[in-house]
Amino acid sequence: AGLILFAVFACPPMLAADDLQKTQKKELESTAKALMNEAKSLEGSGKLVEARLKYAESLGYIELNDATQAVNRLNKELHNQAKNAVQKAQKLYDAAQFREAAQALEDAQQLQTSGPLLSYNLALCYRQLGDSQMAADYLDQAIAGASTPKLRARLSQMRTVFTTAETPATLNDNAKKQIGDFDHLAETVGNGSSVEDELGDEEAAAEADPPASQPSVPAAVPAKAPVAVPAPGRGASASFSPTDKARGGKGGRFASACAALQSAKDAAAASAGATFNLANCAENNNRPDEAVRFLRRYLELSPKALDAARVTQRIAELEALRALPSQTGSQVRALYASAGRSIEERQYDRAVADFTKAAGLAPDFALTRWKLGLLQEAFGNVEEARRQFLQYREIDADPEAQKRADFHLEILDAKREKYDAEVSEAEDVVADLFNRAMNLTFNGLEERSAVRAHRGRKKGHDIDKNRAKQLGGFTVPLPYAQQRLALACQHLVAALSIFPLGAEANELMALIYLQALDGRAALRSYDAIASQNLPVSFYVEVRGRHDFDRPAKCELSRDHIRFIFLASYDKKGFAKPPARKGGEDGLGDLVIEPLAPRALNFEDMELGLADVKKIETKNGQILLKLQHEEFALAPLALGFYPPTQGGPFSRRFSNDYTRLFVRYPGLEDSKLGAEGMTGYEKFQLGMNIAQSAMDIAMGGMGAMAIIQDIQTVRHVIKRLQKTMNSLKINYGAWERSVNEQQDVVLGNPFKPIPTEPLRLDYVQELK
Repeated sequence: AGLILFAVFACPPMLAADDLQKTQKKELESTAKALMNEAKSLEGSGKLVEARLKYAESLGYIELNDATQAVNRLNKELHNQAKNAVQKAQKLYDAAQFREAAQALEDAQQLQTSGPLLSYNLALCYRQLGDSQMAADYLDQAIAGASTPKLRARLSQMRTVFTTAETPATLNDNAKKQIGDFDHLAETVGNGSSVEDELGDEEAAAEADPPASQPSVPAAVPAKAPVAVPAPGRGASASFSPTDKARGGKGGRFASACAALQSAKDAAAASAGATFNLANCAENNNRPDEAVRFLRRYLELSPKALDAARVTQRIAELEALRALPSQTGSQVRALYASAGRSIEERQYDRAVADFTKAAGLAPDFALTRWKLGLLQEAFGNVEEARRQFLQYREIDADPEAQKRADFHLEILDAKREKYDAEVSEAEDVVADLFNRAMNLTFNGLEERSAVRAHRGRKKGHDIDKNRAKQLGGFTVPLPYAQQRLALACQHLVAALSIFPLGAEANELMALIYLQALDGRAALRSYDAIASQNLPVSFYVEVRGRHDFDRPAKCELSRDHIRFIFLASYDKKGFAKPPARKGGEDGLGDLVIEPLAPRALNFEDMELGLADVKKIETKNGQILLKLQHEEFALAPLALGFYPPTQGGPFSRRFSNDYTRLFVRYPGLEDSKLGAEGMTGYEKFQLGMNIAQSAMDIAMGGMGAMAIIQDIQTVRHVIKRLQKTMNSLKINYGAWERSVNEQQDVVLGNPFKPIPTEPLRLDYVQELK
């Protein structure tokens, strides 16, 4: 009787659940097919880009082979059209019809493929047309999409020549090596190198034996406790700067880019770029007289330099600093030098602390308030930015200065509103993708339970169970994931053009950079986050013994590591909610607002740094060894096909995550995987060339295409135009305000020193 009653009461709900899933699946299929039909109509009308987007969108509802094949077909067709456009433009270029060649290439950009190649050749066209600024903007796009460090370095040297119009000297091998050493260190300032040198402070040297009434000023401001910018809310991590543990000031483990530049000074004596870099080193090490001399020499060598106006402004600022009264001036100049180093190394909290001290020492020196206002505005700290701009306005009576301050004051609230709107749009997109990638169907994706999710694998590839176990997450149809990541990028580019150090936008942007296989760019975003007392975070599967397998948000802070568990998986991959929900959004708080309170009632695992015995990249995962336990962290792969054979590509992807443990908690003994091929892998490559080539092509280039033109000057300006229209603000004034903000946020980046003569050879392939 009991069994009969059980059958009576249990079967109807089971049947109802099956019926519900069938209904959901039919609805998803119906929506997908409607989008497919729309895509076919667009394809028939020759609107291939729009058709590709619709086919990809349909894959977000249900994965149909027809849609996947259509996307692949259109990708190939669009690539062929771009290739034909490049060939057509080359004939025009060779015939010196540069304007017509540029138009053909710009038309081809609408195909949304082969972006870096098109941008590079466009840079050549505009260089030939004498439009150096446009040429530099297009070259920036090519650099952003460079597929290898070697290519990026070559294009960056070319960018220096475009900026300075210098003629690179012919160098011997030893000189090239010296310059190459400097260029590498200059690229890694703050993450492997510093700008401090041993030449000392020119004022400290002049006052080696000061009177008792005038205490000496140190050559560099001593290391200080980071300042909260802004103050953290409940649950925010303790403030830390990325290199606190790694650096001990002069004599620390970081190599000095400025010391390397001194070694290469003779080899690059005639280089305008090297002269500019020497000025940077002098300014950042509190030698303003020397900095002014080098900057004036730079303008003599490059009177038509693209950054001549900025250099002239720097000279004026240094002259104003030199005019400050002796004792106060010495201290303020030392603080400015320290702030400059901090900005170069992306430790923005320290820069704010230095400028704040300088404002206290010289309250009537308007320049300090201006820089503080721009930095706080860049963070999105509207009220603090307003306070600084108002004080600047009170101090500086110059009408033009007050006009500049008034413009910033007038648009602060409108900028905040627009920034929040863009971040919100991007957050919705990114949250949806990560929920799908972790199969969190209980987290707002209930209708997806009708579609079977596959553990980290790609259709068409044979992956054994052990290999599949190494891949993180569940597959999201790649064309859909890339389309959605690109959409999120569009919103975030707009947000970052408004507040370039905004924590919320940088939190999302860092995740996208990791999916685009651009670990360098991810570090830039993470540094902005770390400067605001927030944890650096990403998503992984945490795996251990006894079938421990859980998706988690990993948060790295100065003194601990936290894993916020978002679910647990059974053997079939079905996700069960955690005992305590992972924050408001179920993702452990995808976006953390700096000033907002944050509850920490998670189901989590927190580790002190002393608990961690070893971290290393191994088999495409991050191996975390504790005293008596070991976990594997498998990063999620959304924007590219995970490589099926492991190897250097897989290790490079995982190394981007391992480096975060080095940079932020300071776990310097972490071991990276080899980014080249092992002897065995070279043998395997000969056995399986086709498969390896497919992994590299579909994984590397496809992922980079998501963001190939992001955060270039040209791209930002184009996005700004749309923002201006929505806010009804004068575009010219907005563009000027953006440049003012960039000047203080970016500081004065080193210029790679060119080692080869400039060649303007049109190319069919960028490599």
